[in-house]
Amino acid sequence: MMTPGKKDTRFTGSLSEINVTPLVDVMLVMLIIFMITSPILFQGVDVQLPKTESGDAVQSEKFVISITSEKKVYINRDIIHINLLEEKLKALNAAGVKSVFLRADERIDYGFILRIMDLARKSGITQVSLVTEPLREKPVSSKSERKKPL
Repeated sequence: MMTPGKKDTRFTGSLSEINVTPLVDVMLVMLIIFMITSPILFQGVDVQLPKTESGDAVQSEKFVISITSEKKVYINRDIIHINLLEEKLKALNAAGVKSVFLRADERIDYGFILRIMDLARKSGITQVSLVTEPLREKPVSSKSERKKPL
């Protein structure tokens, strides 16, 4: 029984505090999973890209046309027959796609790459960007290529 003037001290602590330790643990595990899987998400088709000094990494790869050394054509990861490529590109253009990236193996002849670029232009895609791989080191010029001072 409570006497007048005394407070009931059984429930003086706050029960509304949230224990965030399990939440932090789960978030850290999810962060690690995303860090591991994000480089794997879009590897695309395996092609050996030509290397250039001015090549930059592609920031946003939305629609990528890849051409393998066997002249197989892919849009993103889906293989497509060369005869159906223009129809597929027209459908992409109708959906609002105005630019694509072209990744071609360095062993493909230039005429085949221009044929793909021409199909993209005919289908209404206004910008075709060629993807290259940046050089890891500067090329060493041979002695015969160096210019002698005059």
